[in-house]
Amino acid sequence: MTCTAILTEEKIEKIAQSIIDEYDLDHNNAEINVDDDGCQIVVEAPNHATVWVDICLNKLDKENEKQAQVTILNTIADKIKNFDADDEFEELWSYEFGHHNHFRPSQFIEMLLDDEDYFIECSKKMYQRAEELEYEIWELEEDE
Repeated sequence: MTCTAILTEEKIEKIAQSIIDEYDLDHNNAEINVDDDGCQIVVEAPNHATVWVDICLNKLDKENEKQAQVTILNTIADKIKNFDADDEFEELWSYEFGHHNHFRPSQFIEMLLDDEDYFIECSKKMYQRAEELEYEIWELEEDE
């Protein structure tokens, strides 16, 4: 198996950032924080719905970059596929919120529904990419 050096916090952040970039999950509010406790990621859909993703570093294979990428992809996909526009609306909506953001309830729910669809499509692509990477890892192991 081809292994890289042990992944540093900086390398884990770089992997997470490349995933955010590849799946267009940053519309000015995405964040990544990697520390001793884990990797905290906020991803964002086009209408600015955000999802918090927490990855325990103990779950990452720090000697195999591809396997770490698989774990990060699957963890983000698991979280974003469960985004619920109705729950988000109920949590955020108030008259003051709508007035401040210059939209009506129907406009806001429409935006959230669009973001829910976006997250679902992204999660499908992420699962597919994770599966491809797992196959590549398997092929490398078979060649040894």
